Amino acid sequence: MTAVTTPVTSPDSFDHDRPYGGPVMKRDWELEAVCRTREPEIWFTRKGRAEARLLCGACPVRTDCLEAVLEHEAGLSAGYRAGIFAGLTGEERAEIAQQRSEAAESDPVSAGR
Repeated sequence: MTAVTTPVTSPDSFDHDRPYGGPVMKRDWELEAVCRTREPEIWFTRKGRAEARLLCGACPVRTDCLEAVLEHEAGLSAGYRAGIFAGLTGEERAEIAQQRSEAAESDPVSAGR
C-alpha cells in the first residue's frame, strides 16, 4: 500500500467547468513529497518515527509540508496534532505554531507570512 495524497477540496478548489465539478489539486508540491511512496504507518507509529524523520529530512518539499500542516492544524493543541509531518512531531509543530503566534502578537508586520 502506498500513501495517497488527497486533493484539497475546499469550495474554491473545484473547477466548475470540469464534469462533476471535480477537485483540482492546489498543492502540486505534494507530488514531489517523499511520503507519497511510503506506508502511512511510518508517519503515525512510534516504531516508524526515526525512519519518518530521516525521510522527511531528505524531502525536497519539507518547507511546503510544514506550512501546509501548520495551516491545517491551526488552533489545535499539541495533543491533537498526530504523526510526523515535515520531520516534526505534533508537540514540535505546536511549539512552532505558538512561537509564530507570539511573534505575530509582538510584531504583526514582520510575523505576517
